[in-house]
Amino acid sequence: MKELRKAGLTEYEEKAYLALLELGIAGGGDISKKSGVPKTRIYDVLKDLSEKRLVNILQKKPMLFKAVRPEIALKHLFEKRIQELKKAEIDAIKILKQVKKKPTPKIHEKVITILGFEGMYNLFMNWAQILPKRKLMSFLLEKRFHKL
Repeated sequence: MKELRKAGLTEYEEKAYLALLELGIAGGGDISKKSGVPKTRIYDVLKDLSEKRLVNILQKKPMLFKAVRPEIALKHLFEKRIQELKKAEIDAIKILKQVKKKPTPKIHEKVITILGFEGMYNLFMNWAQILPKRKLMSFLLEKRFHKL
């Protein structure tokens, strides 16, 4: 179930919880067989599920487990996950607010209206005296001239 993974369960936790829901009350061996979780891992997985409030330990010797009803267990699990995400959001915002923004330089634009060939020639000659050739060519290529 993808939903259980979204809630933060591992594959083994998911399998063990689903098996225990079907079994009702069971020991580690029966849960291991039903779920496919290795016997060497089942008690650690059940302990983790108990800490996440999805499983109750009914008896210590022999150990017996019972799944908490999904409407109770999952509500708690998802609420905890939501709290963790909200905390992560707050922490991320704090960190990102500390990033110093570089001041943006003020850009002043100039619009020149030129009428006729003579005005255009004079403007070009002024630029030719001020700017080196490479800069002048790139500058001219970037500009747009409109006929009136």
